[in-house]
Amino acid sequence: MVRTLGRRVAALDPRRLWQLWNNVRLGWRLLRDGRVGWLPKAVFVGAIVYVFLPLDLLPDTLPLVGQVDDLLLLLFAWKLFLALCPPQVVEEHARQIARELLAQ
Repeated sequence: MVRTLGRRVAALDPRRLWQLWNNVRLGWRLLRDGRVGWLPKAVFVGAIVYVFLPLDLLPDTLPLVGQVDDLLLLLFAWKLFLALCPPQVVEEHARQIARELLAQ
């Protein structure tokens, strides 16, 4: 019981939430960058649109299953988006975000 409570507290670690926010910032910057091609942008925007559309492969009315498929799709699309983006552009934006955080 104590170990599961410790895991739950670790899951609420503010550093993880901050990392999520930094990933959102990175994604927004990459979507707006002209050096990133249309294919990576289409993959990521398509996944986001799919999550908000009322049509689903696995309906959200199924308990937990409907939400988990959306989450897995977003995670897969994020990984694919980063893999399709030019690595030097991703690194440049990641460094800029890190510099902004250090300047605060």
